[in-house]
Amino acid sequence: MVFIRANQLKNVTFVHVSDVATGVGNVLGNKGGIGVFVGIGKETYAFVNSHLAAHEGGVEARNADFWRIQEELHGDFLQGVPKGLRVVQPLQPNTRKRRRKRILKSTLSSNSTSRSTSKSTSKSTSKSTSRSKSTLKLTRPSTSVPLFDSVDHVFWSGDLNYRIPLPRTIVTNLLKKRQFEKLLKHDQLNIVRANSEAFNGLGEAKITFPPTYKFDKGTMNYDTSQKQRVPSWTDRILFKLGVGVECLEYSCVRGDEGREGDKEWDDENDGCSDHKCVFGRYRVIRG
Repeated sequence: MVFIRANQLKNVTFVHVSDVATGVGNVLGNKGGIGVFVGIGKETYAFVNSHLAAHEGGVEARNADFWRIQEELHGDFLQGVPKGLRVVQPLQPNTRKRRRKRILKSTLSSNSTSRSTSKSTSKSTSKSTSRSKSTLKLTRPSTSVPLFDSVDHVFWSGDLNYRIPLPRTIVTNLLKKRQFEKLLKHDQLNIVRANSEAFNGLGEAKITFPPTYKFDKGTMNYDTSQKQRVPSWTDRILFKLGVGVECLEYSCVRGDEGREGDKEWDDENDGCSDHKCVFGRYRVIRG
């Protein structure tokens, strides 16, 4: 939800909401994103929240989710933005419904190609695989992000699901010493951003709190189940760089104070999630 102070309502020029499903078949909403676009004076703000593909090995799937979400949100924004408001690209004729049909058709075609490829020769397999990879690259047209170029201010948050691909014992030992920077060098999101594979042009305040995933519900104990998931900073808040945004605070709920077995933590949380909430406070200098 996006709130605005009552004394600023007179400055709001428009509000536009859009959503994108990236779950099974790009139809189910268990994964995806939602964007709230707000015009304040002559500036535009985009608040995006997303839940990306899971699992440690799902980096490419998460990157693909990002590009799909930004593409559809961008197209919807261009459709819904009031005439006369500054945007980078002109209004496009395609509706979100048409884009979803095209993307779904591309996905089904790719799946069909993969099934037929397994029954063909190695030579035809190579050709089919090449065509399939070419189709997938359509979700990442370039290193620039049209959505970010079209609005003045962007805040992107959510369970982005990027992990720390290190052995659990190594991560645990570094966490005990609070050596977060050593772990963050292996953070998949940081690597992806550095390589311009996703979230290009977005920055993040310094992380000074422990990983927010995965906990035994209602406790400060990292996953003690048989899976022993590696603690990771899956929950993040990113913002557009170079537009006068100052981060005043970036942390997780009692993340810097709670410890394993902390009764006060246990009493304050209802145990409904295996994540810890992340929050940030920012000051935006309007142009």
